Amino acid sequence: MSYKRFTLRMKLSDILHTNYFLLPIVHRFDIRYGIGDLSVAEICRERSIDQDFFIEILNIYHDEHYFPEAELLKADVRLIVGYLRKTHAYYVDYLLPSIDSLIHALVESGHAHNSTLGPVASLFDEFSREFRKHIDGEEQQVFPYALSVADAYRGQADGTRPPTGWDGGIRCFEDEHLLMDEKLFDLKNLLIKYIGEPFDVHVCNSIIFEVDRLERDARDHARIEDRILFTAVEQMEKALRGAARA
Repeated sequence: MSYKRFTLRMKLSDILHTNYFLLPIVHRFDIRYGIGDLSVAEICRERSIDQDFFIEILNIYHDEHYFPEAELLKADVRLIVGYLRKTHAYYVDYLLPSIDSLIHALVESGHAHNSTLGPVASLFDEFSREFRKHIDGEEQQVFPYALSVADAYRGQADGTRPPTGWDGGIRCFEDEHLLMDEKLFDLKNLLIKYIGEPFDVHVCNSIIFEVDRLERDARDHARIEDRILFTAVEQMEKALRGAARA
C-alpha cells in the first residue's frame, strides 16, 4: 500500500485522525492534546522541536516501507538519542506494564482451571526480562558511547581517537533486535493457535493488539537505531580514526 506523505503544512490534528497509532509517537516529543488547528510547522516552532526530524519520524511510523535514511543521517546524534530514550520510557513505563496487567487478567479469567494460560504468562515474563535488559544495555552503554563519539567528532583535533568502548565500535551492539521480534510473534502465535477454554476472549484480543503494537513500534525503533544512530556514529568513528592516523 502506498501512503501519502505527511508535510509540515498539514494540521497535526488531521495527521492524528489519519492514524491514531501516531499518538504515542507525538507524545514522545512532549506534545499533548489540545493542539487545535496548528500545523506541524507551527507546533514545532512553538515547542522548539526540530521540524524535519519530527515529520520524518511520523512518516516512518505511518508507512513501514518509508525510510529516508539520507535525511535522517543529517540529524544531530543528541536528537536521535533523546528520541530513542523517550521510546524506551514508553515501553518500560507504560506498554510492558499494560500488557503484563492484561495477561494477569487473562490468567484470572481462566478461573485457575485453564492450564494453557500459564505458558502465556511465562513467555511474556521471559520476553519482558530480556527486553528490559536490552534497554538497560542501550541506556547505560550504547547511548553514552554514541554521545561521546559525537562530542569528540564535534571537537575533533589532530590525534583525536574515538572514545573507549567496544573493540569493534558501535556495531558490536547490533545483534538482539531480531530475537525480540521473534519472541513477540511467538506470544501472538501461542494465543491464536493453542490456548483453550475457559478464558476471556476480549482480554485475549486486547493482548494481541497491544503485543502487535509493541512489535511494530519496536521494529521501527530498531530501524532508527541500526540504520541511523549506528551508521552516523560509525561514520564519525572512521573520521576520528583517520584523524588519529594523519
